[in-house]
Amino acid sequence: MRYYNKKKIIFAVATGLFALATVFNMSVLQSNNAGDVSLDAITVMAQAQSSENPPSSEKYGSLTTPCYDKKGNPTGKNRKSCFSGGTLDSCKPHGCQ
Repeated sequence: MRYYNKKKIIFAVATGLFALATVFNMSVLQSNNAGDVSLDAITVMAQAQSSENPPSSEKYGSLTTPCYDKKGNPTGKNRKSCFSGGTLDSCKPHGCQ
């Protein structure tokens, strides 16, 4: 086997290993669901704040984010979180709807 052919084979193996590592990394990231946990926490905090502090003349803002299944695919549903300091007279947070 010539030196040139050995170099091609080594390059092909290295490229394949890189592709395999990338696919593995993407599947680990998608199965993590860290984004869902943090969005759930934001919703819980917003609900706790609204139950502790009844509505007043304060203005509210809202954040609507998409919901994802365990594989990281969008479900077509949205989650709404509320925060103080916006331009809305009222805001009611909700989970994935």
